[in-house]
Amino acid sequence: MSRVGSSASEEEVSRLSKEHAELLHMMEGKWASELANQQQIQRREFHDWVKKVHEDSRGASVPAYMYVLITDWSVICGCLCDQIL
Repeated sequence: MSRVGSSASEEEVSRLSKEHAELLHMMEGKWASELANQQQIQRREFHDWVKKVHEDSRGASVPAYMYVLITDWSVICGCLCDQIL
């Protein structure tokens, strides 16, 4: 900071404060969007995994706990897969 010890005008402080708030708002929006995208990807990957586990288990002897596990995780993650179970 080359201006250490100097005083800033009220207008300059106000302008810098406004710029900082705008930048913060932009960054929050960017990261909220990125987080939402990652959550959507994870939901889709999990849903695909549940379907694959179910398809792989057809005709095979699958322990009951596997069906409970799949059902519990489907409910927890919000991807109720009626057609799967």
